[in-house]
Amino acid sequence: FHSINKMLIRNIGYVMVIIGVILLPVSFFFFTPDPLLGSYSNPLEAERFYSASELIKIKDENNFRFPDEYYIEIKSRGSDVLNFKKADILIPMTYKKGFHYQRSYVYQATLTEQEYIQISQMADIVGIWEMPRIIIPNDNFFLKQYNIEGDMNIAMEYTGATKLISEGHNGAGTIIVIIDSFPEKQDFNNYFPVSWNDRILHYASAPIDGATHGTMTASVAAVVSPQSKLYLISINKNNHDLLFHFQTVLNLKDQYPNHKIVSSNSYVMTPFDYYYDDTPVNRKILEVAHNDIIVCFGAGNWGEEGDHDPQWTLYGGYDERAKDYIEQIGYPPVFNEIISVAGCNAFCNKILCYSSIGPGVDDHDEPDVSAPTHFDFSYSPYGYSGGTSGSTPFMAGICSLILTKHDPETNRMVGAIHSSSTDRGEPGFDYEFGYGIVDADELLDDYEAWIPTPESNPFLYGIVSSLGLIGVGSVCLSYKGKGKRKK
Repeated sequence: FHSINKMLIRNIGYVMVIIGVILLPVSFFFFTPDPLLGSYSNPLEAERFYSASELIKIKDENNFRFPDEYYIEIKSRGSDVLNFKKADILIPMTYKKGFHYQRSYVYQATLTEQEYIQISQMADIVGIWEMPRIIIPNDNFFLKQYNIEGDMNIAMEYTGATKLISEGHNGAGTIIVIIDSFPEKQDFNNYFPVSWNDRILHYASAPIDGATHGTMTASVAAVVSPQSKLYLISINKNNHDLLFHFQTVLNLKDQYPNHKIVSSNSYVMTPFDYYYDDTPVNRKILEVAHNDIIVCFGAGNWGEEGDHDPQWTLYGGYDERAKDYIEQIGYPPVFNEIISVAGCNAFCNKILCYSSIGPGVDDHDEPDVSAPTHFDFSYSPYGYSGGTSGSTPFMAGICSLILTKHDPETNRMVGAIHSSSTDRGEPGFDYEFGYGIVDADELLDDYEAWIPTPESNPFLYGIVSSLGLIGVGSVCLSYKGKGKRKK
């Protein structure tokens, strides 16, 4: 019996060691431990791109014609594609192919139909992607709004921002990056006080004559976070390379290593970037968020009559373009790492009728949070803050206040926003207010006390399990049985 028992234990040890040895390389093969060195990006599959015939059909249906602008994604700097179509700037990317991270590079190019067909057949291609069109609320939408309630002071008071500033959480040491349409500097200064110009680290390099939207969003952020710096990036029909712009945002971490960065975005990307998560711009935005730059996006102004419950809704007019868009909130706001911002009134008790309602694309729970807009605001060319375009820089300013004395952590900020927001509408999360209306004081407390939710890490589990099996198996193999009992 003793020899059988000893043999059984040793056989079990052999099996455990063998399984452990097999599991170790399997864990490395199937579960990548980290993204490629020097980059941190989400593991999205970047293998979807349209065949020439599919794209031509789509373009015909949507009245688009070649030539058009594209992002060309290639596997290497020495790609034959570069010899065919030159690139001025290559943006580094990572994508996941199967179970492994791969390095890729993306550049912008204008392609004819024939060029598209030729490039799509080259071996080094990861994807060919249409550059997104940028939609910014036009002046007609803002001018048609009414029932303006309260002002910036009321919004600051009711969100708790005033209290935080009085306690020294004023945005010092932070940078708020605003990507928007900006006018010539002299027009900008007609509303944005000249005395604040020393806060602007970079003014938009491609201003648009007569643009007004960016002046409002920059001014909202500047007031909510009174000691933050501003980095202003202009987008327009001739300068809409968002991939390059978000690479610029990412580079600010190295350029300003002693600052915390928040990104405020009050626009919509169409057509494909709104519905698909794996486009280059969406992947780059996630890379920015994964590098602990806090990213806020407007939920949109696509709410229509009857979407919101009248008992807690402020009627302020509707964007006439809402009927042209899907009722869901799209990418990138629906990413878990991105803060999607709905619009409430200055008194923080009503949702704006035009604020986009959830759920988000791919059944994401959206929006995340509501912040004030639709109130009198003298620093805005419209005379007031309007749309989720106004609530987004307000929320970005609140995040900047929180980071005054704390390091930025994307998951911590998102988690704290979900747990601290003041519940409105239906009890708990709902598709109108999201997790509620921002409460800056509670957000600070929850940010400081937040404990991350444990996440599944198959690589770590695999390594620990394999080492554990090898260790226990080795002990079993070394088992020699009990010594003989003395007479």
